[in-house]
Amino acid sequence: MAFKEPRILSYEEVRVRLMRWCSLQDRSCFDATKKAKGLGLNENQTAELLADLESMKFLDDKRFAESYVSGYTRIKKWGKYKLVNGLRQHGIASSTYQEVLDALEIDEYKEALLSLLKKKKRLNPSASREQLIRYALQKGYEQDVIFQCLDSK
Repeated sequence: MAFKEPRILSYEEVRVRLMRWCSLQDRSCFDATKKAKGLGLNENQTAELLADLESMKFLDDKRFAESYVSGYTRIKKWGKYKLVNGLRQHGIASSTYQEVLDALEIDEYKEALLSLLKKKKRLNPSASREQLIRYALQKGYEQDVIFQCLDSK
């Protein structure tokens, strides 16, 4: 069985693919760099393409961080520590993610933790305080917020 040679993509073809890929959902510059290099662009072409995509508003790390934080706090109910680790893995600068995390509503944040703890307690009525604390820590919440929520329950 003969294998086909992988087709080499031109700069313009990679540009169109990345524009389509970035329009599906918010992407970080780090992810776009990996994708561009995977499609066969060199360093100079990748840097040029990223600058082009940023100028056309296809890429924006702050917008990516905002959507990442809002999605993972609402859907998966992650705490700040877990969010920070996820944003670091996507190559987001610390100043950017600190700004986004500072804008996070503390009441919504605590409400998400409370609903998480109530759900855990409902699923396992014999769960002790220590088990709830451990569970909340695994979700990335800070100790002081966990204690505030447990004491207010």
